[in-house]
Amino acid sequence: MRRWARGLSLLLSWIGAGLGALAAQEQVFTRQADGRQLCSVQVAPYFGSGIGWGASFVRVEAVGVDSQPHRIEIDIKNPSWVQADVSLHRVVQLQPGERTRLFLLLPTAVMSNFDLYVTIDGDPEYSDLQTNRGGGLAGLLVTDRPELLAGAVDVMQQLQRSTKVKPDIEVCAAGDLPDDWRMFTAFHLVLVDGRGNLPGPQQEALRRFVHAGGSVAVGGPQLLPAGALRELGEQAQRDGVVRHGLGRCVALDPRFSGEATAAAIAELPAPGAGVWPLSRDLRDPLEIPGLGNVPITVFLLVILAFAVVAGPVNFMALRRRKQPMLALVTVPLLGFGTTAVMLLYGLLHDGFGVRGSIRSWSLLDQRRHEVAAVATEALFSGFTPGAFPVAADRLLLAPMAQQRANSRSPHRWHFDGDNNTIDGGILPSRTVTPLVTGTQTACRQRLRVKAGPDGGLRAVSDDLRPRGDLLLRDRDGTYWRGTDGVLQRTSQQDAEARLRQLRWGAAAYVGVDLSDSSTTSATVAFVRELGGKSELPVGSYLGRFEAPPWLDGGGLQAEHLSGDHLVFGLMSPEDFLP
Repeated sequence: MRRWARGLSLLLSWIGAGLGALAAQEQVFTRQADGRQLCSVQVAPYFGSGIGWGASFVRVEAVGVDSQPHRIEIDIKNPSWVQADVSLHRVVQLQPGERTRLFLLLPTAVMSNFDLYVTIDGDPEYSDLQTNRGGGLAGLLVTDRPELLAGAVDVMQQLQRSTKVKPDIEVCAAGDLPDDWRMFTAFHLVLVDGRGNLPGPQQEALRRFVHAGGSVAVGGPQLLPAGALRELGEQAQRDGVVRHGLGRCVALDPRFSGEATAAAIAELPAPGAGVWPLSRDLRDPLEIPGLGNVPITVFLLVILAFAVVAGPVNFMALRRRKQPMLALVTVPLLGFGTTAVMLLYGLLHDGFGVRGSIRSWSLLDQRRHEVAAVATEALFSGFTPGAFPVAADRLLLAPMAQQRANSRSPHRWHFDGDNNTIDGGILPSRTVTPLVTGTQTACRQRLRVKAGPDGGLRAVSDDLRPRGDLLLRDRDGTYWRGTDGVLQRTSQQDAEARLRQLRWGAAAYVGVDLSDSSTTSATVAFVRELGGKSELPVGSYLGRFEAPPWLDGGGLQAEHLSGDHLVFGLMSPEDFLP
């Protein structure tokens, strides 16, 4: 009876997911003249999770049929009544007979209701983009075979450890997948059909997504064309679940079924314990030292001066002039003047530039020359900055814009795809604003150590400078511990205790204690991935550093008054100097 009930539950879930897949919103807009089609535009959104921070994508395809060029404008934005303010803008200059495809980055929002405006040669058309996603985990199924959807639903339900909640699954053909790793960060799991003809750039984008902290499952990786994801999947097929950077890759049966598939899924992070999508806990802003502190002494002096001037001094002056009734004018004026002085002092005290606090967690693979990092900032700006460029290897999220307190909030995330810039409204003036950044990029910086005359080790890197505690394990498995890059040999027991302290301290930055083994917060999932479980891998280090070069501010040029940066590094043999 229980087996029959479970089968019925799965069948209903598959049917529901299948209907959702059939209802995928592919909007088609056409331009016609004299009954003849001139061009067409297809817009297909792929919505990710609604329970975490990340980004998905919108695929746009434009086709010119006649012999004339066409100007196409794409605008996607939240309706004014939604408690989010996210918008995208892109212009396509379509040449005669041309067919073009592009992808727009779509940050997760508290509600995935978007207005879609497509303007062809100045003639606008409107539609809406809505999702029927529920409260389950979000998956992206990359396949050309719709019959795999049932197996994908089963996999996602195993991942979320429950069949009661329907997972949200988007289905994307292999040829329709973007080659940008940031566009997968709104999905808890990307499932790839090995029988699909997945191109090399898309395979590399998925590998980078794994390195940045994502989870990818490949059904029959040996069936994929040659590429980075096939190599990663085949390694998982040989050795089991592969930890690559901050994320994991698993190999599954090509049908996404069977006991081996269930065992592999069980090795992936539990619900809420993966890096992407990031936890909404990161919305809470950090404290900015000195910002908003009331200068009590200064204000008391100003108030005392007002009392003296508005009282005895004002009285004596008006008495000499024999115009006591002027006090009705002078006292309010002195009051307004005192208020203006206090306001001006407050403005000057908080400043007019961009300043704030930052904390980051990075995995630096010095063997592969790449880094994955997550950073959370709290920024304050005297004036709203102008638009600024966003690097292609950086995902910049604005929690206060993606989930606003009310429709009057000044926070917004407006992206201009033509210039690859974000509007300065991401940082409203004189408002403490949390921003979250995910980075995955090539990196030449590295930490090197050299033997010192006292038998210890010293860090000799010029572009990656330790600041505070540093724990290192050399190629022989010996542990070294110290501060500011000066290390001495230590015991394994002491090293393991220090490793726990470093990891717990890093988690405490966001208010979670990793000493509680039941903790599954995604906020600290990347901390769990830093430095192994109970011991450091051979040839690696974990410690606090000055601001790493790969965190360059994203164009905002902020002055960070406080910062704490935890880096886990994997070293090459040449990083150990004699």
